[in-house]
Amino acid sequence: GRLKRFVTHRALLMRQEMPDLFLEGDVALLPVEGPAADHVLALARSHGGVLAVALVLRAPGRLMEGADLPRLPTGALAGTVVTLPEDHGEVRDRLTGRRSTGRTLDVAEWLVDLPVALIEARGGWRSTGARVRRIFGG
Repeated sequence: GRLKRFVTHRALLMRQEMPDLFLEGDVALLPVEGPAADHVLALARSHGGVLAVALVLRAPGRLMEGADLPRLPTGALAGTVVTLPEDHGEVRDRLTGRRSTGRTLDVAEWLVDLPVALIEARGGWRSTGARVRRIFGG
């Protein structure tokens, strides 16, 4: 219960701070590659030079098979990456404060503390760069 409330609270704060991103932003699934790609979902919203990515584990129970504790075994997400549509410079997790640079996110690094990350990137848009495409009506 506490984790769910924490994540919901942080997501709602982000939505309050950036209403246009959530009301008008394009939505897309980002590519996930690597051995655990079937266990990771990366949903992005983009608008006005801001990108938000919800990075979550899917069916983590299958990754924990044979584990003694209810946590992912070391290396379960190794080699699994998410590619952002463009290089945004610094990106940060609104849940843990973790920061990184570059276009490729190492899933094992971003989900080491929690089974979810709420990643924000500002700027870095190139005028001729690829846009996150709209995947839901409208």
